[in-house]
Amino acid sequence: MTPSPLPFVHLDSVPDAGICFDATLTDAWALDAAKLALDGVPDDLEVHLQVDLQTDPTNPRARTGLAVTGTIRARFPDHCSRCLRPVHVRLDGPVDLRYMPQPETDLEEMMLSEDDLDAGWLDSGRLDMQAPVSEQLALMGRSRYRCEDQDVDLAEGATGACTVPTHEAGPDLVRPSPFAALANIRLPE
Repeated sequence: MTPSPLPFVHLDSVPDAGICFDATLTDAWALDAAKLALDGVPDDLEVHLQVDLQTDPTNPRARTGLAVTGTIRARFPDHCSRCLRPVHVRLDGPVDLRYMPQPETDLEEMMLSEDDLDAGWLDSGRLDMQAPVSEQLALMGRSRYRCEDQDVDLAEGATGACTVPTHEAGPDLVRPSPFAALANIRLPE
């Protein structure tokens, strides 16, 4: 494995042993990728990625794409979707992504196989390493988090049970039923 400080990988320059990318919050490119996926600044970020060549089995010299594998761990602030208390969400999991050179033909006219649907495109034979980081974090995340979820910790100072907040002042938040008017109708016998 060859360590690389650069956030780009060129298809033609990947050695047979692959390229290793390790990054944390101190690496600007990884932090920017995490901000994009998490829609905020993470508290913690750890990226361990291995980029390997994919070749054609019938012609091992033909470079058909890149395989990005490894692990990503992140922790970021959010709010509980139920009680609105501040929480910290942990994302931790494996990475297994594929990237292929963009075909010469128009993408709208190209027929894709089922395997092509699981791959991203290289830009002029180049992979910006922010792409797999932000893509994987977005795939690992959810749209809502609750205090009782296994990957959620209450923020420091947050106490109490996770309940829906009550609204004591202001308008009634319960919508009346559209069928309430039918309750007083008397039908002829």
